[in-house]
Amino acid sequence: MAVAILPSGLGPLTDSISSVSLDSSAYPHILETVLIYASREALISLRGVSHALRDRADALLSDHILFTSYSPTDVFGKQGRIPGLWPASVWATEGEARVLSYARIADILGPFSAPSSRTSQLASVLNLDAVRLRHHPAGPVSSVCPLHAPLLVTFTTFADVASWDHPAVAEVGPVPDGVEVFVLNLRYDPGRSWMPQAHVPPFARPRSLKRIVIVFTEKTTHQEEEVWFRRASKPMGLLNSIVLGMTMALPRGVEYTLVDAETLRPEWLGTEGGGEGAAGAIERAIKGSVAAGLVKWERWSEEVAAEAVGAIAFRTRTEYRAEVGEEAFRLHTIE
Repeated sequence: MAVAILPSGLGPLTDSISSVSLDSSAYPHILETVLIYASREALISLRGVSHALRDRADALLSDHILFTSYSPTDVFGKQGRIPGLWPASVWATEGEARVLSYARIADILGPFSAPSSRTSQLASVLNLDAVRLRHHPAGPVSSVCPLHAPLLVTFTTFADVASWDHPAVAEVGPVPDGVEVFVLNLRYDPGRSWMPQAHVPPFARPRSLKRIVIVFTEKTTHQEEEVWFRRASKPMGLLNSIVLGMTMALPRGVEYTLVDAETLRPEWLGTEGGGEGAAGAIERAIKGSVAAGLVKWERWSEEVAAEAVGAIAFRTRTEYRAEVGEEAFRLHTIE
């Protein structure tokens, strides 16, 4: 198959050269490079050249798909509508199963409210590498993950308290079976006086789970409030359920990585320490609390517990980026 590539920016050469014809069977790597860097508009145009180019263009256009609360039964591409799926009335003839089989990543914005029949239909054709649960502009993060993938990424934020006797909660749904890596992004406002009493609900951890990564993201939205009257009301403060989860998961071989935990304040965990030693105080408090739990609940010796918590990894964002690579870092941490 020959594909015509129109030159641009060649100056006088364009007067004598109108196009360049490329035999894609002889130079498949060149065509692939062209397609990877092609704009969305160019890919849509190339869909009409041949079935082979249609399939490759659809694969690139549907690599990262979106579901939204506004239109729960429809599938969008990250860059816009996917031609092979629109209009919805011609999905059957366009081959929805073929198009969606190319998807690797799915973002679910807000609560997933598609009918169960539609959910089952999607699950039967999707073979995803990752699902990301994100905030919706008009609502909260989805409380469930209806699609299956080995990687689950959740973005959640501590909601404002409704009254003084109710803690701020960062919603987290259960981790479904089949997930191997769970990345939890916790966004918080350091200016809020209720941070020591904030709460992350316990979440289910399936047997398939091998690693949990918790990314702490500071986002200031309010002027600093007076915090002297607010104290952690439970052990380890806002990390109470997370530390408890570590205590239960470490004996099963689940690995933990905490990213930017040093940005937290020791008083939010009910511990002492601040200033230049705050990062060390946070790490010591977390490891010490988990070790104490292992000794109490698992009946481990202090030496064995201390060795186990030594495997809890603490990373800065820069260190985590270097560890997983740029592409995975963006997938894990950028909403």
